[in-house]
Amino acid sequence: MSVEYLEKHLAKQSPRLVVNPALEKHLREKLKTDPVVQNMYQALLLNAAQIRKEPLLERIKIGRRLLSVSREMLYRMNILGMVYLIDKDPAILDRINKEVLAVANFSDWNPSHYLDVAEMSMAVAFALDWTSGDLPVSTIDLAQRALVEKGILPSYNEKGNVGWINGTNNWNQVCHGGMIAASIAIADIDPALAARTIHRALDGMSHALVEYGPDGVYPEGSTYWGYGTGFSVLTAAMLESAFGTDFGLADYPAFQESAVFRALSNAPSGWYYNFADCGDKRSEEGDVILAWFAAKSGNAAFFERERFLQPPASMGTLSRHAGAALVWLSQFEARGNKALPTAWKGGGANPIVIFQGGPDDP
Repeated sequence: MSVEYLEKHLAKQSPRLVVNPALEKHLREKLKTDPVVQNMYQALLLNAAQIRKEPLLERIKIGRRLLSVSREMLYRMNILGMVYLIDKDPAILDRINKEVLAVANFSDWNPSHYLDVAEMSMAVAFALDWTSGDLPVSTIDLAQRALVEKGILPSYNEKGNVGWINGTNNWNQVCHGGMIAASIAIADIDPALAARTIHRALDGMSHALVEYGPDGVYPEGSTYWGYGTGFSVLTAAMLESAFGTDFGLADYPAFQESAVFRALSNAPSGWYYNFADCGDKRSEEGDVILAWFAAKSGNAAFFERERFLQPPASMGTLSRHAGAALVWLSQFEARGNKALPTAWKGGGANPIVIFQGGPDDP
């Protein structure tokens, strides 16, 4: 990506990360008519109320990681940012402002463990974008400087922890996603750095995406599918909303097919078919990452409607992607229900075979 391409094709108006004015209009329409979107938004509101009771974040590491803090910030900005985008509540904006000021004033975002930087960068980028210039100018300036100095520039330190740039696992997906979000958020003040970083990401992400081949099996198991694929989904959504194209990310060979792998990995018991670094049991939450594949394909088999319609109070703490996910939940239109296969084989680094009973199996 060149500076010229960025300046010509990057949307000039915020919001432009995952949601843009057209998608926002569609989301608002669905909030009036779609039970799933309405219900999930009520859950967002409950989560927002709980966040406002919590203390602001501090730079407290656990071992060598700041990751728990970065993930909490991404969760808070996903929830608060989307609620503000919809409701324009000044109290929510004030809390976003305080959260951004707190993390922007950290000494650093722990570049020795770059996942921490990536998730924090995406969080701050969402906060800036979804508030569309409503934060104080001083906060916007500080946050953009932090995205440059604490987010993007440390990734150009050859002596740093930057093996993820051409790596093949979830680090590649998470870190490039965070850097793309940061780049779009600072493109107005440093288009050269933004273009250079997005160009690097578009080149580098293929090293992780090729691992989905040939059939969609994620080599690190189902829970890491949720982590790595979640950030690739966010990246595709951000690029599409900001540039009008995801540059082929969503159509990378076997990426779409990986939704079948994810769905088949969920046993009826609620336990995962777990291998590699996979966890044991899924949550009761609806799978918001799988729902993106439902929106893309129209396949209702990937859309966990009943789980999305649980009473909002019973959902508890939502995914840290829940705000962004509201956008693609609103985009889902069923175009058939292609049943999952009862026998499925997936090749690749960790080849597997999964058998399941059919829909009439007791």
